[in-house]
Amino acid sequence: MHNDLKLLREICKNYTVLYAEDDIAAQEEITRTLKRIFKEVYVAPDGKIALELFQQYQPDIIITDIQMPHMNGLELARNVKELSPTTPVLLTTAFNEEQYFIKAIEEGIDSFILKPIDKEKFFNTILKNITQIDYQKKVRESEEHQKIVDINQASEESIQSLANLFPFPAIFYKNNNLIFINTAAEKMLEEVKIESIQQETSFVSQFQIIKDDKQKIKLHTTNGLTKIYWIHPNAFFIGVDFDLVQTYIFVDITTLS
Repeated sequence: MHNDLKLLREICKNYTVLYAEDDIAAQEEITRTLKRIFKEVYVAPDGKIALELFQQYQPDIIITDIQMPHMNGLELARNVKELSPTTPVLLTTAFNEEQYFIKAIEEGIDSFILKPIDKEKFFNTILKNITQIDYQKKVRESEEHQKIVDINQASEESIQSLANLFPFPAIFYKNNNLIFINTAAEKMLEEVKIESIQQETSFVSQFQIIKDDKQKIKLHTTNGLTKIYWIHPNAFFIGVDFDLVQTYIFVDITTLS
């Protein structure tokens, strides 16, 4: 029990709960318990106010009594499920009649908690539902992360494919790291050790490049000649995170100099 409660607190500290109960004594007792577990607890004395609180705060889980004035727990569950089908609704009830359970299932109730409430069963029921919420959240986060990775990878691969069609040599950096060199640049830089330009700062320093403007640089060729290039710095953004990519494009002007 102690370990389960510890686990429950650890998971629930990131989630919010809406508790609806018209019995003041029961409401106060359970509210104290929930406040020890959840990040935020919203309390309502009837279903109508509970629905208003749900629409305002969008809590992660709902615990509601079945018999309440203005709007009972089953009506509340139906309205909540229409707005948010995946939000778990836990029903506390002193009724054992079969028709209530059938109706509750029809309204989408996720779990039943019989009164008088047994704390251990109460915690286990919350743990079962909140664990499912937490699992689904992690799945969504993982899927979103993979989408971002795929988009960024596709963006870089697309740019690389286009860059290889350039008639001019071009090299690309992201976050100061060399990410690719097009085919023309590979030939142009055959005399340069790639390791020496893996970092953009090293490349800029080695050729004394001013990033904000084009300028001339000299490169030695394998046959001992020197070639002169205009180098054009350019920057653009890629991927869903709009990562900055810095590119340097070289235009051979040896015969013009």
